[in-house]
Amino acid sequence: MDQRASERLDVGGTVLCRIGGAEMRSELCDMSIRGCKLTGVSGEWQEGAQVDLTLLAGIETAGIVRWAVDGAVGVEFAQDINMAAVRYFTLGSGGAYVNDAPNDSFGRKLPTLDRLDSLGIAPA
Repeated sequence: MDQRASERLDVGGTVLCRIGGAEMRSELCDMSIRGCKLTGVSGEWQEGAQVDLTLLAGIETAGIVRWAVDGAVGVEFAQDINMAAVRYFTLGSGGAYVNDAPNDSFGRKLPTLDRLDSLGIAPA
């Protein structure tokens, strides 16, 4: 069951992480005002560990590792960040909003066509 209290957006970008005296860069996958998913992390990230993230120059936040699996981690921010910072990471390199996944009229992501094929539904 999904326990998130705020909407996650698909994002892209590199952030600086500091955890347990180590410093590394990781890739953002999704993000909300309350947390994010990072990939490409190295080392042993333990649930409950404190992490400091530099999202952008001058935008730093602390958080807690909530889960860690196969080089990906979920971080809950200690304090909500501004939605403008979240939206920044939804921008493509040209500065335009990137939304590769089609959504229905309620904003939910639609399944990929290959998933429809596996369900026996032929696209029109």
